[in-house]
Amino acid sequence: MAEYQESGLENAEQRPDESIPLNATPYPTIPAPQAPPKKRIRSWPWTTLAFIFWTLAVGLTGLIGGWLLASASAPAAEAPQVEIVEVPKVDTQENAVMPDLRGLKLVDAKQLLADAGFDPNVVGTTDVQWAGEPGTVIAQDPVSGETVGDSVSLQVSVKTVMPDVVGKSEFEATSQLAELGVTPEINEIFNLEKRTGTVLESTPKSGEPLSEQVTLTVAKPGGSLYLSQLEQVDQNCSSSDARLNGKVYPNSLECRGQAMRPPPGKSPSSAMANR
Repeated sequence: MAEYQESGLENAEQRPDESIPLNATPYPTIPAPQAPPKKRIRSWPWTTLAFIFWTLAVGLTGLIGGWLLASASAPAAEAPQVEIVEVPKVDTQENAVMPDLRGLKLVDAKQLLADAGFDPNVVGTTDVQWAGEPGTVIAQDPVSGETVGDSVSLQVSVKTVMPDVVGKSEFEATSQLAELGVTPEINEIFNLEKRTGTVLESTPKSGEPLSEQVTLTVAKPGGSLYLSQLEQVDQNCSSSDARLNGKVYPNSLECRGQAMRPPPGKSPSSAMANR
């Protein structure tokens, strides 16, 4: 039966009209086996990544373009303006005139020269012992009013002490102090033990800081004096022109004595006798 069906099947495939009667019931057809479907390779991850990169590129381009557009359209920030003042340079060879710097502190003197346009490199200083506050300009070259040359020299005071002038003459002491910028005050007193004009004492004393105020005590001989110039210690004395034996003596001192009272128990005549 199986062989018949297989042979009949083959004949049916070859001659369907001849082998199978019209009134016969057809045998069921067995479908031929089909090959398994091929697996499709999924490409969606690469497509998704490409889309993401494209989106980021478009967004970044738009962001940069917007920033550039905003920067170009925004008003430029105003930069701080610095005012430049040109100071005319002073010609130190022809037009510059030296100001008076004496008595100024060295810092103030240099500032004054700089304001006048002088080159600081041409200013030189020299320390000099001088009375008073140190750091003060005491001399200058050129002097005030002269035309400035290639250099400016300033003498600046430094701290010094009182020299020993006791025993020297008044002339020697005053000359030595003058070199230190001091003009001393002279106080004369009567002294026969020292030579006239000898310095007996100084204020400040030797070795102390030298200030601008110095006093020298100098020996002087005795002199004449009118009696009327004496200080009165008694109210019974007065200065006037005295007359004696018909001659007038000006600037005289006249004193009147008080009447003496007799001691108790004595008469006025005995008191006059005792006088």
